[in-house]
Amino acid sequence: MVVLKDIFTILFYVGLWKPATWHGRKSILYTLYTSCIVIMASTFLITEVMDLIFVTSNIVEFTNNVFMMSAVISSFIKTIIIIRHRKIIADIIDVLKIYLSKISGNEEIIIIDRYTRLIKFMNRSFLCTALFGVSLMVYVASSQNISQHILFYRAWLPYNYSQPMAYWMTTTGQVLTIYVLTIIYTVFILLFSGIMFNICAHINIFKYHLQITFSDEYYHSRNDKRRCISKKENDKKIIHDCVETYLSIRRLFNTVKNLFSSIMLYQYSVGSIIFCTSAYNMLQVEIFSAHFFSITLYMLNMMTELFIICITCNQITLEFQGVPNALYHSLWYVTDNNNRKSIVIMMSYTLKPVYFTCGYVIDLSLDSFTNVLKLSYSIYNVLQSTF
Repeated sequence: MVVLKDIFTILFYVGLWKPATWHGRKSILYTLYTSCIVIMASTFLITEVMDLIFVTSNIVEFTNNVFMMSAVISSFIKTIIIIRHRKIIADIIDVLKIYLSKISGNEEIIIIDRYTRLIKFMNRSFLCTALFGVSLMVYVASSQNISQHILFYRAWLPYNYSQPMAYWMTTTGQVLTIYVLTIIYTVFILLFSGIMFNICAHINIFKYHLQITFSDEYYHSRNDKRRCISKKENDKKIIHDCVETYLSIRRLFNTVKNLFSSIMLYQYSVGSIIFCTSAYNMLQVEIFSAHFFSITLYMLNMMTELFIICITCNQITLEFQGVPNALYHSLWYVTDNNNRKSIVIMMSYTLKPVYFTCGYVIDLSLDSFTNVLKLSYSIYNVLQSTF
C-alpha cells in the first residue's frame, strides 16, 4: 500500500520530490527544475520585501503587503524544508509503510481505510478550495490592473515594466509563481496532516491489539509456530512486543515533531497577522464585490489550514490518551504477578500526556486555535482604532 501517494505526486510536479530511482541525466534535469522553482519563489519574495521597505507609505499599502508577504514567506520556508529534509520525510514514510505491511486483520484494515478516506477527502477539498481562491484573486487583480499596466502583486523591480513585453512577462511570472507557491503551501499542510493521521491510525491499531491481548485468539495469531512456549514466557513476549510497538510509534511522532515544529510555530504566529490584516482589508473594499470575496476566501483558507493543523495535533493527543484505558481494559488479569507488574510500569509510562509542541512554546490543540482567533480579533481592534 502506498502512503500519501497523491501528495508526493503533486510534490513531484512542482519540483520538490525527485524519484529515488532517477540518476544521471534525469536527476540533473530535475535538479535544474527544482532550482528554477526556488529562484522563482526567492525572487518574488525579495521584490515583495523591497516594495515594503522602499515604496510602502501608508497603512493600507502596508496591510496589503503583509497580507500577501506572510503567505509567500511561509511557502518559501516550506519549500526549503521539503528540499533540505527530503531524506527524513522519506524515512518517515518508510516507517509507515513497514507498519502497513504488518496489517492483516479485518479490524485493522477497517481502521486504515477510515483514515485513508478522511485524508483523501481533506486533500481534494482543501487543494481545490485553495486553487479556486488564488484563481479568484488573480481574476480580480487582472480585471483591475491590466488596463492600467499595474502589476497584479506589489513588487519593487529594478527595471521599467511599463512596456508591453516587459509587463506581460513580469505579470505572467508573478501569476505562475503564486500558483506554484499556493500548491506548495497547501500540500505541505496536507503532508503534515496526512502523516499525523497515519500515526493516529496506527495508535488505534495498537489500542485494538491491547484490547485483545492475552486472549486465546491473540496467542494463536502471534505464536502459531511457537505453541510449545510456556504461558509465562508467552506473556512476556506479548508485553515486550507491546512495549516495542508503543516506543516505535512515540519515536516516529517525535521525529515528525522535530521536523515540523519550527514551521508550525511560524504558521501559528503568522495566522493571527493574516486574519487581522484580511479583516482590515475587507473593510477597505466594496462589500460583495469580487475583491471582497477573494479576500474572504483567502482568509477562510488560512483559517481552515490552521484548523487542520490544530485538529490533527489535538487528535493525536486524544489517541495517545486512550492508550492507558485500552491497556487497562485488556485481559491483563489472566497473567501472573510478574507480568502484571510489567503492565503497571507500562501503564504509568503511557499516562504522561503527549502534545505536539511548537518550538517548546505552544501545545497545538483546538484550544490553541481558539486562542489565535481571539488574538487576531484583538490585533484587528488595535488596527481599527489606531488607523
